Amino acid sequence: MDIKSMRCFLAVAETLNFSRAAESIYLSQPALSLRINAMEDELGVKLFLRTRQQVYLTAAGSALLPEMQEILARIDALPEIARTSEDAADVTSGKLSLMLDSSLPEEMLNQVMEVFNTFCERYPDVAITVDSMDTSEYESVLLSRNADLCCVGLGEDDAVNPTFNTIPLKEEPMILAFSEDEHLSNHQLLASRELLLLAGEERWNKILLNYLAEQQIKPKIRTIRGGPALCVNLLRSKTMTFMPKSFFDTLSGPKLAYRELNIPGARVLSTLVWGKYNYNPCLQLMINCYQHSESTNVPHDPYYFFK
Repeated sequence: MDIKSMRCFLAVAETLNFSRAAESIYLSQPALSLRINAMEDELGVKLFLRTRQQVYLTAAGSALLPEMQEILARIDALPEIARTSEDAADVTSGKLSLMLDSSLPEEMLNQVMEVFNTFCERYPDVAITVDSMDTSEYESVLLSRNADLCCVGLGEDDAVNPTFNTIPLKEEPMILAFSEDEHLSNHQLLASRELLLLAGEERWNKILLNYLAEQQIKPKIRTIRGGPALCVNLLRSKTMTFMPKSFFDTLSGPKLAYRELNIPGARVLSTLVWGKYNYNPCLQLMINCYQHSESTNVPHDPYYFFK
């Protein structure tokens, strides 16, 4: 089994589509299929189940996926390791790319940027780019090396790729926000209000909907986008939505109120995520900067970067 075959497997596993996978690695689809078939023959197991509509990973394919990702991440890191060794005399200059989860509450983003600005003052010769992304994109962004470091909002039960390191920054609860009515119980509130689901927040929406299903509550549901439109909709009577607490704090309106429902898993955690085998020395400097900041909850372990 060679590296190209492993890259073919990884492309199909990540897209679950042979045509898109072939395009992503600049192969024809027949050539890609031949390599996957050869891998399956060599291993003696099926890696994918194929139907006319969909491609699925088998149990064997799912077990191999993180191992393949780790092997290829190590291989991809070799040039960076070599450059790092050559430039070891000066690690305070270089390039670093950071991506921020666009759905994070402003309070969490401010905490990230506070340490980030300190880093920029301390290491002015490091050329840094900052961009935004959706939460769902961070894994592909890191695996493709389009960013060195991502800051994302994760839930308690979110699985993290084993080839990544993570450190937590700040945690806050998800709350149910609504136009104020002190006389309604939680059950009455959930049963009588229209539920505004925020577009792009499917993981939190799913947690709330599962909770409502367990409670046998079926509210009227509408999907909207956030921003000013959210505030306007919430100020109407008979509406409610599920959001991080600090999002609620930024909304203006004396009639607004919120409640914590104590739903398991309904907490958002801002988290720094980076590849274990990314040996960019500027990345190591930034991770250390976050570790030793008084404004974060990260462990003060100088070797955390290498775990």
